Amino acid sequence: MYSMTSIEDLRGLAKLNLCEECYKKYTAIIEPNIRPWMSLEPSIYCRNVDFFITLMVMKLEGVFSGYTFLTIDEDMDEKNAQGVNIKAFRNIKRNWSLSRKIDYLKEHGILKASSHKLLHKARKIRNIFSHDPFINIPEKDLELLECASTLTDRLWSATEFSEKNSVYMLSNAEKYAELLLSTYNMRP
Repeated sequence: MYSMTSIEDLRGLAKLNLCEECYKKYTAIIEPNIRPWMSLEPSIYCRNVDFFITLMVMKLEGVFSGYTFLTIDEDMDEKNAQGVNIKAFRNIKRNWSLSRKIDYLKEHGILKASSHKLLHKARKIRNIFSHDPFINIPEKDLELLECASTLTDRLWSATEFSEKNSVYMLSNAEKYAELLLSTYNMRP
């Protein structure tokens, strides 16, 4: 089954299948209403990357004592924040850029060269998209965001296992990042 990956794909099909008059109506009336829905996919990938990177940083910084929380109310008061160093949580959430978090994970051995480079590339795409969520993201950039989302999920999973399994999983995540870099003609 063919899936639409960009507004250009949809426009191309409309142009192919509609008469000239209907195509003009499509571009004037229908496409502007479809565009916001098509822009959700990159947003989900970007949030996933940011979420897992932030969790890994918070875990390394000792924000969580015991099992890591997956959702925390930023406005939670310190009395109700059992198992969470709320001051450290707020500091990282409010003051650390995604770039700083990515570099921090590399400095602490979670990210190797290829993962580091791929996540910075995804961050740059995310930054462009976040300033204009209705831009048409090139298909290869959308794919890279999706792959970065998968990579961060793999990295996060690796940090949740024993050290022996974690080393193996982090190594596999790095191999995945190397493969992605070669697929997208980027050098580590």
